[in-house]
Amino acid sequence: MNLNSFINTKKFIKSLKNFNKKKPFPYVVLDNFLKKDIALKVKKNFQKLEDKKLWSYNNFCEVKKATDNWNFFSAETYQLLLNLNSENFLSNLRKTLKMKSLYPDYGLNGGGLHLMKDKGILNPHLDYVIHPKLNLVRKFNLIIFFNTNWKKINGGELCLYEDNKKNKDIPGKQIVKILPKFNRAVFFDTSLRSWHGVNKVNKNVRKSMAVYYLIDKTKKAEKRFKAFDEDIKHWNDYFKMKGVRVLWYDTLNHHEYESNPENMLYGDGKYRDMLSRLAKNNGFNNLTDRYHFSWSKGFNDCGRINYLVNKKIVNPYSGHPTKEGHIQMADMIRPFVTSCLR
Repeated sequence: MNLNSFINTKKFIKSLKNFNKKKPFPYVVLDNFLKKDIALKVKKNFQKLEDKKLWSYNNFCEVKKATDNWNFFSAETYQLLLNLNSENFLSNLRKTLKMKSLYPDYGLNGGGLHLMKDKGILNPHLDYVIHPKLNLVRKFNLIIFFNTNWKKINGGELCLYEDNKKNKDIPGKQIVKILPKFNRAVFFDTSLRSWHGVNKVNKNVRKSMAVYYLIDKTKKAEKRFKAFDEDIKHWNDYFKMKGVRVLWYDTLNHHEYESNPENMLYGDGKYRDMLSRLAKNNGFNNLTDRYHFSWSKGFNDCGRINYLVNKKIVNPYSGHPTKEGHIQMADMIRPFVTSCLR
């Protein structure tokens, strides 16, 4: 396969010259990213996708449909994705961006083909940091749009937000708004502060392809995952000084802690998080998915949530426990709380 027969590579690499100078974080927008005939053929792939083949996301963060299944891709889409993940393309990125490491993600975790119909939306968010399978850090995001005759009235703009210095848990001011025009590509850095989202789509179907690039773990990325452990140590010392007994428990996911604190509920158990214990107590046995990546997969990556939704123990819209779910959690926690009161 000839990379340059699919992608306007030289034009793209040239556009990266001022990549790191852009605000609110490094990004570049390039029109006519693909050769026109390739872009038109990939667009047809979207038209042939059947709804039953797509993941459906309908939650507080996003409303969209997507697939990362290579078997559903047309020959042109398949070959394009191979090129975008090829050593030829990545070597150009490494050289231009002066990266020591840069790896493809052939599994397209969080990537692939995405469709947003009328009222589809993706609220401002931060992407996951550590890849769930490869133990690498997500570094760059490449999005290509396949929407012909797209107008401002159709919405669906990709929005980039500045960092919120007062509250790290929410985005700051919107700085950039990018219309998803046909054959337009957006390449941006996905750091711990790269807030981005998609405005609501109006009266059309927004079609895009997403590809992610990974790097080796960094101390900065590791720091985010050690924060839980450090916080527990800090607050244990604080409450001990105040003479207050405190208990900790995991909610959705089973985290591994360096210190394995003694006051962690079910700390020595195989399934210490409340979601897994609720699922197990209600007859769910396939407890292999100990993590739920809500920002990238809706609820579809988590059998525990879907099972408990059907049992009416978890709310299908928020992913939080229902009244019955809270009653069962209280029953699980009660013995530990009682022991603290003795």
